[in-house]
Amino acid sequence: MSDEQPDTGTADSADRIRFEVRNQVAWLTIDSPDRGNALTPAMRDRLGGLLRGLNGRFEARAAVITAVGDRHFCTGADLSAPRPPAPRPEGAPQPAVGEARRMMLDGQLTLMPSVLDCEIPVVAAVNGTAAGIGAHLALCCDLVLMAPRRHCAWASATASCPATTCWTPPPSGLSDWRRVPPGRSC
Repeated sequence: MSDEQPDTGTADSADRIRFEVRNQVAWLTIDSPDRGNALTPAMRDRLGGLLRGLNGRFEARAAVITAVGDRHFCTGADLSAPRPPAPRPEGAPQPAVGEARRMMLDGQLTLMPSVLDCEIPVVAAVNGTAAGIGAHLALCCDLVLMAPRRHCAWASATASCPATTCWTPPPSGLSDWRRVPPGRSC
């Protein structure tokens, strides 16, 4: 089975999403441990394309999204990855207000529906920290299997929430999640 979507970034970056079908299970593995398994735009687009490519096919009955290493599942978007500049009129400020937020939302708004609309069950095998888009990716899946002593974290820009929120499952399992107060280690 091959990816139906063209890559929008470098082949090197997109290749950091491994794909294989074993025993009717599609395994999508984020393979960028040197960068905390952070997603570049090319990796994000390849992951979404692979998930969309599973619809209407019979090779796989379920999909598992996981990552290489045991420290990070996905630490979010790789903001250091090269991106084409946004079109801007002459004399517009560099960068424009809200440009980083818009870039992140545009990325999430393409990947998350791919997970939610996948016609087969999608499981997140979270083997390390899931932060930012990584936390959203895991929480969009039909089932999240999280290794002990791992957590999800995301930044919040609202006045009612702390700057960073972490949720960790208890050592016994995925029920009774607890919120880690700001300023304490997740």
